[in-house]
Amino acid sequence: MEVITMKTASGGAATFDLLVFVGRFQPLHFGHIAVIREALKSARHVLVLVGSANAARSARNPFSYEERQRMISDAVAEMDAFDEHGVKPAARVIIKPLDDHVYADDAWTAEVQATVYETIAEDLPAGTGSNVGLIGHNKDNSSYYLRIFPKFGSVDVEGVRSSRDELLSSTRIRERAFAHVLDGSSDQLSPFGEMADAMPPSVRGHLDRIWRTAPFARIVEEVEHVRTYRAQWANTPYPVTFTTVDALVTCNGHVLMVVRGEMPGKGLFALPGGFIRPEETLFDACVRELREETTIDVPPRVLVRSCVNKNAARVFDDPFRSVRGRTITNVFRFDLAEPQLPKIKGADDAAEATWIPVGSITPRACFEDHGHIIRSMLGTA
Repeated sequence: MEVITMKTASGGAATFDLLVFVGRFQPLHFGHIAVIREALKSARHVLVLVGSANAARSARNPFSYEERQRMISDAVAEMDAFDEHGVKPAARVIIKPLDDHVYADDAWTAEVQATVYETIAEDLPAGTGSNVGLIGHNKDNSSYYLRIFPKFGSVDVEGVRSSRDELLSSTRIRERAFAHVLDGSSDQLSPFGEMADAMPPSVRGHLDRIWRTAPFARIVEEVEHVRTYRAQWANTPYPVTFTTVDALVTCNGHVLMVVRGEMPGKGLFALPGGFIRPEETLFDACVRELREETTIDVPPRVLVRSCVNKNAARVFDDPFRSVRGRTITNVFRFDLAEPQLPKIKGADDAAEATWIPVGSITPRACFEDHGHIIRSMLGTA
């Protein structure tokens, strides 16, 4: 497949069979819509891959894949960018989920490739699909994508600015929404009503409905908690980096997990773990946290012997893994050879402790990157 690079649709005569637009769209805004419009001018079909489709709700990912899919499909339905045959945009835009694969870049790349070629086979007219490109408005991302997808072309689109002369950003929109709720004079008014310059009415309508739901209220509570948490470290001379430990305990095809009883991530599954004390080694801290949070009915010496990486904890350090700030965790793997699953009970800041079958663990139900940690360490990614 020949690589074709264009600045915008109007800057070249090349026509793609398929342009792929990858984004999280948390939420969708006019900048994203501008990219889709340019894609419709340059390609017969557009594939929108909605990233973080398997992520649990959080301040960074407040909207589910299903909610974002509806935002995009409704916004596309409002477009008037018919092609030369009079085909509506909605018939040319294909929307599909794209999961996160934290700590498994090859798995993420493979999913993008598989989805693209599946789309060519199932959604495009027979005999088309030889000319595929990536489209976006971030040149750095375009360079990254071209490195990992060298057979794809690239289209760069300029960003869109708001009436405040700010480059439209989903991050900024989320910050404005949370500030409206937490700092505004009334929390009864939708935080999205004042954002007509950022997104179309259909998207604001979706956000207004979502804003009134219990899941969004929990996210606002989490944002408030994180604000207070970070304020404790606001005056340190250097950015704070936290060091934590987590225990991955397996037994008879199950993983020991807790249900978080406090924000952030209240109600989500997590690995037992926490912060180390000044006088502790990483391993000692991990064993202590494991016993405190699960009261696992296994003698300490048996627990210690079952650790398969006592002297070499696995480090997980994705810069965005925690909303609390830069947090690096060290994970120890315990593989218990017990005839029955040991008795457990949630304690300390864990609302519940439970054994979960390995095959039923999904990142969407887990706190932060814990689901991805499990997949990485067990080789199930």
